[in-house]
Amino acid sequence: TAIAEAGSLDGNDIQAMQNAVLKIALDGKVSEQERDQLRQIVKFIENIARDASDMRLMLERKCQNGA
Repeated sequence: TAIAEAGSLDGNDIQAMQNAVLKIALDGKVSEQERDQLRQIVKFIENIARDASDMRLMLERKCQNGA
């Protein structure tokens, strides 16, 4: 899951992703290599969002069922 992947990342990995996005955004040009980087970053973020939503639903069900 993305949550497990995120757990294996350290602050430097996350900072590297942030820096890559900022660099691409600042120059306003997207090379093929940068496009691939952006796709990987977006996929990672989408996986985290999906997993977080799944976890929220699971917790809501647990709270409703009193489990």
